[in-house]
Amino acid sequence: MATITTGGNGDKFPVTTGGRIIGVILMTTGVGFFGTLTAYIASMFLNLGRTRGPTEAELTQELRLLRERMEGVETKLHKIHAELPAQFGKPPEPK
Repeated sequence: MATITTGGNGDKFPVTTGGRIIGVILMTTGVGFFGTLTAYIASMFLNLGRTRGPTEAELTQELRLLRERMEGVETKLHKIHAELPAQFGKPPEPK
Protein backbone atom coordinates (compact mmCIF):
# COMPACT_ATOMS: atom_id res chain seq x y z
CA MET A 1 0.00 0.00 0.00
CA ALA A 2 2.85 2.40 0.77
CA THR A 3 4.30 1.84 -2.70
CA ILE A 4 0.94 2.34 -4.43
CA THR A 5 0.24 5.61 -2.65
CA THR A 6 3.88 6.74 -2.83
CA GLY A 7 3.80 6.99 0.94
CA GLY A 8 7.45 6.07 1.31
CA ASN A 9 10.05 3.49 0.51
CA GLY A 10 9.46 1.35 3.60
CA ASP A 11 12.31 2.54 5.82
CA LYS A 12 9.82 3.33 8.60
CA PHE A 13 6.52 1.47 8.82
CA PRO A 14 3.97 0.39 11.40
CA VAL A 15 4.46 -3.09 12.78
CA THR A 16 1.16 -3.67 14.59
CA THR A 17 -2.09 -4.56 12.84
CA GLY A 18 -3.85 -1.48 14.21
CA GLY A 19 -1.01 0.77 13.04
CA ARG A 20 -1.08 -0.75 9.58
CA ILE A 21 -4.87 -0.24 9.30
CA ILE A 22 -4.52 3.40 10.37
CA GLY A 23 -1.65 3.82 7.89
CA VAL A 24 -3.73 2.42 5.02
CA ILE A 25 -6.66 4.69 5.92
CA LEU A 26 -4.40 7.76 6.12
CA MET A 27 -2.67 6.99 2.82
CA THR A 28 -5.97 6.35 1.00
CA THR A 29 -7.51 9.52 2.47
CA GLY A 30 -4.45 11.54 1.43
CA VAL A 31 -4.58 10.29 -2.16
CA GLY A 32 -8.31 11.03 -2.31
CA PHE A 33 -7.85 14.52 -0.85
CA PHE A 34 -5.10 15.53 -3.27
CA GLY A 35 -7.00 14.03 -6.20
CA THR A 36 -10.08 16.05 -5.27
CA LEU A 37 -8.03 19.22 -4.80
CA THR A 38 -6.33 18.75 -8.16
CA ALA A 39 -9.66 18.15 -9.93
CA TYR A 40 -11.13 21.29 -8.34
CA ILE A 41 -8.20 23.45 -9.46
CA ALA A 42 -8.34 21.96 -12.97
CA SER A 43 -12.08 22.70 -13.22
CA MET A 44 -11.41 26.32 -12.24
CA PHE A 45 -8.95 26.64 -15.14
CA LEU A 46 -11.38 25.00 -17.57
CA ASN A 47 -14.25 27.30 -16.58
CA LEU A 48 -12.28 30.54 -17.02
CA GLY A 49 -13.18 30.98 -20.70
CA ARG A 50 -16.80 29.93 -20.46
CA THR A 51 -19.56 32.46 -20.43
CA ARG A 52 -22.82 31.89 -18.67
CA GLY A 53 -25.74 30.65 -20.70
CA PRO A 54 -29.04 32.46 -21.09
CA THR A 55 -31.36 32.40 -18.10
CA GLU A 56 -34.86 30.97 -18.20
CA ALA A 57 -36.34 34.48 -18.15
CA GLU A 58 -34.22 35.50 -21.17
CA LEU A 59 -35.28 32.39 -23.09
CA THR A 60 -38.93 33.03 -22.24
CA GLN A 61 -38.65 36.63 -23.48
CA GLU A 62 -37.00 35.50 -26.72
CA LEU A 63 -39.70 32.87 -27.28
CA ARG A 64 -42.39 35.51 -26.72
CA LEU A 65 -40.77 37.81 -29.30
CA LEU A 66 -40.48 34.96 -31.81
CA ARG A 67 -44.18 34.12 -31.38
CA GLU A 68 -45.16 37.76 -31.96
CA ARG A 69 -43.06 37.91 -35.13
CA MET A 70 -44.53 34.62 -36.35
CA GLU A 71 -48.07 35.87 -35.79
CA GLY A 72 -47.21 38.99 -37.80
CA VAL A 73 -45.87 36.89 -40.66
CA GLU A 74 -48.99 34.71 -40.64
CA THR A 75 -51.22 37.77 -40.71
CA LYS A 76 -49.33 39.17 -43.71
CA LEU A 77 -49.50 35.83 -45.53
CA HIS A 78 -53.26 35.58 -45.01
CA LYS A 79 -53.66 39.13 -46.28
CA ILE A 80 -51.54 38.43 -49.40
CA HIS A 81 -53.40 35.17 -50.04
CA ALA A 82 -56.74 36.99 -49.87
CA GLU A 83 -55.54 39.67 -52.36
CA LEU A 84 -54.10 37.30 -54.97
CA PRO A 85 -57.39 36.17 -56.59
CA ALA A 86 -58.45 39.81 -56.92
CA GLN A 87 -55.20 40.67 -58.75
CA PHE A 88 -55.08 37.71 -61.13
CA GLY A 89 -58.72 36.82 -61.51
CA LYS A 90 -60.46 33.87 -60.00
CA PRO A 91 -58.74 30.50 -60.37
CA PRO A 92 -60.43 27.98 -62.63
CA GLU A 93 -63.06 25.82 -60.98
CA PRO A 94 -61.95 22.23 -60.40
CA LYS A 95 -63.75 19.66 -62.57
